[in-house]
Amino acid sequence: MIEQHRILQRVARLLDEGALRHTLQQRLSPMDAATVLRAHALLERGGQPGKIVVSD
Repeated sequence: MIEQHRILQRVARLLDEGALRHTLQQRLSPMDAATVLRAHALLERGGQPGKIVVSD
């Protein structure tokens, strides 16, 4: 568990420094059935170069 904490701290630092980049392409909300269906349709359509996040 401690090792995972150290790894996550290192990843966070590298993200802050710009050494790593995320692939977040789109953020959808609110977290409900309609939004999840929309996200699923986007994934099925294909062509998404990054990740889709569904959140509150």
